[in-house]
Amino acid sequence: MNTTAIRTAFHLDGFVIIEGFFDEAEMANVDAAISRYLREVVPHLPPDQVFYEAAGCVIKSMNRLDEHDAFFADFKHDPRFLALTAEIFQTDEAGIISESLQFFGKPAREGSVTPWHQDNGFQHYAPPESLMIWLALDDVDEENGCVVFARGSQRLGTVAHRPSGVLGFSQTVTEPPDPARFPEVNAVMRRGSVSLHDCNMFHRSGPNRSVRPRRALAVNFRTTRAQANLAERARVKVEVARLLQGQPHE
Repeated sequence: MNTTAIRTAFHLDGFVIIEGFFDEAEMANVDAAISRYLREVVPHLPPDQVFYEAAGCVIKSMNRLDEHDAFFADFKHDPRFLALTAEIFQTDEAGIISESLQFFGKPAREGSVTPWHQDNGFQHYAPPESLMIWLALDDVDEENGCVVFARGSQRLGTVAHRPSGVLGFSQTVTEPPDPARFPEVNAVMRRGSVSLHDCNMFHRSGPNRSVRPRRALAVNFRTTRAQANLAERARVKVEVARLLQGQPHE
């Protein structure tokens, strides 16, 4: 798929999947970096940067890996990522900003549900010129909790969100998308493939019922035109703090 076709598909559907984006040698380097990060960095992270499954010992997700490790600081600036994002938003690479890098664990048999949400329900960018590039570290399918996109739902714009009560995904949409208008698409992917989705794309994921992990790295990109509503972001942070303290939503 050439870059023009990727841009066209992205704006039509709100997402696109590119198979074989990273080769196995590159994936082995990523795996080694994650293993080192888990061993050397995670024990020193604050509670708002690493989230665990209900059992309390298996990692569900981690935020801002790039702030603590040189490998991931470089990874989020991969020139292929920047070139793709610049093509989609029809700007030069100087007009693209690489934001934070996240890890999603969804471990075997313990990986929990991610509720319907839009990334812009957390980011609050205006204009909403932002996307997420999601790298599959394992083969991903329906059994181990692939991401589910509501095709075309990005055209609804940023909608209202409410507290979800889910640590790591503290916001959810007030009303799920209508599947008759926005069909659900399972993002089945092979290890080393990437998906790109619009910040207003409605998406969710199911539990991991398999004996296989469903790990991923995700990097958020935005244009220099996209500016965050800091008051709305502060409201989201308050809800995260409540969840970390085990307090109900007020």
